[in-house]
Amino acid sequence: LHQDGPAVRRGDDDEVAAVAGIDEDRSSWLLTVTENGYGKRSDLDAYRVQSRNGKGLIDIKTNDRNGRVTALDAVGPGDHLVTMSEDGQIMRCPVEDLSIVGRNTMGVTVMDLEDGDRVAAVDVIDADRIADDE
Repeated sequence: LHQDGPAVRRGDDDEVAAVAGIDEDRSSWLLTVTENGYGKRSDLDAYRVQSRNGKGLIDIKTNDRNGRVTALDAVGPGDHLVTMSEDGQIMRCPVEDLSIVGRNTMGVTVMDLEDGDRVAAVDVIDADRIADDE
């Protein structure tokens, strides 16, 4: 491992929330979900390639409404999103059901949560696995 500098150069109040590997043959969008049940699907073209020691990119606004980022993943057509809350609520939907919105935006409601509940876990089921199960 090369140790000349940080992988991502951060400002004083910046945090790295997540990292996603991209398979250009199957990924079309970047999916982000926050702890308060908001999220979005963004075109991969909205993100420039980062090199070592880059400043990173803002993907979604993290504020009182959204909360912190719970999950980030590269997704493609036919994939499904499975979201579970801390209180045990589970939701599954095709990723295409989520709006495509730009980078550095607030996002849309992904999961309706009761007061005090938060998103605990998110998983993406690849379209290939869904086709195999049918």
